[in-house]
Amino acid sequence: MSWKDMPEAIPQDEISEVVNTDIVVIGLGYSGTAAFRAAAESGARVVALERADEKHYSVWGRDIGHINSKFLESRGVPKIDPIVFFNEWMHRAANRANPELVMTFAKRSGENFDWLTDMVEDMSAVRVAFWEEGIDNRYSREALKGDFSLNGFHYWYGTAQFPGMFGDHRFPSLTQLMLMNQEKAKLLGGEVRFGTSAVQLVKEESRVCAVIAKDAQGRFIRVNAAKGVILAAGDFAGNQEMVNDLVCDVSDLYMPGEPQRKNTGRDGSGICMGVWAGARIESRPLPAMGGNTVTLMGVCPFGAVWLDGELKRFCNEVFGVREIVGIAPNQHVRGRMFNLYDEHCIENELSFSVPCHAGFDPAEKGAFDNINALIEYARTHDDGVYEMETGPANGPSKRAKKKIFYGKTPEELAKNAGLDQTETENLIDSINRYNSFCEAGRDEDFGRDEKLLDPLTGILFLQENRPPQIGSMMVTVGGLVTDGKQQVIDEYYKRIPGLFATGNCCGRRFGPQYSTPIAGVSIGMAVTLGREAGINAAMA
Repeated sequence: MSWKDMPEAIPQDEISEVVNTDIVVIGLGYSGTAAFRAAAESGARVVALERADEKHYSVWGRDIGHINSKFLESRGVPKIDPIVFFNEWMHRAANRANPELVMTFAKRSGENFDWLTDMVEDMSAVRVAFWEEGIDNRYSREALKGDFSLNGFHYWYGTAQFPGMFGDHRFPSLTQLMLMNQEKAKLLGGEVRFGTSAVQLVKEESRVCAVIAKDAQGRFIRVNAAKGVILAAGDFAGNQEMVNDLVCDVSDLYMPGEPQRKNTGRDGSGICMGVWAGARIESRPLPAMGGNTVTLMGVCPFGAVWLDGELKRFCNEVFGVREIVGIAPNQHVRGRMFNLYDEHCIENELSFSVPCHAGFDPAEKGAFDNINALIEYARTHDDGVYEMETGPANGPSKRAKKKIFYGKTPEELAKNAGLDQTETENLIDSINRYNSFCEAGRDEDFGRDEKLLDPLTGILFLQENRPPQIGSMMVTVGGLVTDGKQQVIDEYYKRIPGLFATGNCCGRRFGPQYSTPIAGVSIGMAVTLGREAGINAAMA
């Protein structure tokens, strides 16, 4: 049986309880919680169904990306023209995203962030990622002048970073913030049913009118929805069949016989229920965070020169950053690759780091500790190799030791790294060729932005990096096709009355990959569009 196949309807005689309401929200993550509160504030009767039990309820993450909030203004973060922001988003999405949804986010994310946090009296523990008022580095000096781009991609400050992640609930963690918003909705008459999983949607003629759910005791409940059902049940990265079918550019990258990666993420049940009700899924491949990218991580995580196993440069290392540039090595010759950088990387490359998803944050405490320790060691020792522990500081996994080779000349670096004659010649040629482009201010091989064309001089570092395997994704960010109010569209491009989709159940928000002009927009968009979905459903 395929995930697309609708299961048999739950017989009426197995229904233990019938509940009548205006709106049913399926899932209480970021988008579902926002929809729950917004619908209640709009005067609707709302029942929210959440699979997790109340005791173990939590959400994952810490960053809410948005623009032009009062919070950001209070921290001195410059405002962004929503039209400019919108055009950058659509540029990254190759115009595949729904323009109405993206413009809604561009224009309303700030006010919706302030709304979400309006009950938090003390926001002092919430920092703006990548930003400190008066921060002075190469990026900020240029970015704060106005328009800034790197190889045609624009970046801005706008990420509220909350304390606590992965179960750490220092106040105000995002888990606590979601619970506070749920309490607001409950004060207005909203009802939450924890430990209750939605199973099927019920249609009468063309309209979705109810949800069949199963509670913690295994009883079936029918919740009738006079106005509509909002699918906010998350993504499908945890459903391998759906991933293979819908994120097909990832499955296409596997080698014959290569085992597929198991991913974190939801099971796609919300999207499945929409499909069973006749909903259309956005055109493949659906976007995800990761999966079809390879990132060459290292102590110098931004702006390093990338070399392949033959010690030859093979791409523009800063084109689009992380998700976009990571597509370049995903079909390159497999095996080891290298990061190449020098003792000036802090004042050159790292001080030009852009604020983006998984970017290097120069404003974070201890951000430069590892690279400073490496450089200091290389300046005071002549053994040519530095061993650095990597991996989690606590927990069952052992911290591995990674070797970073260094030398005062390309020849010394090659010798210390144990390269053979051909590899040594390739390394020296790669360094000399790259430096000639830096001197000319023009990368003739791969078009690297001249802002990040700094010659490799002084002590040189070479860090081997066996790329992570293809297929590992954090979450999928594609789903059901909707109109601009997040009402779901069917296979014949008509609206399905009574059915809305938001968060990672909602499609056409990104392009072929999760690529962001600010960090944290996955949660930020979930909050903004979740609230809008709740309002739209209540007004239906």
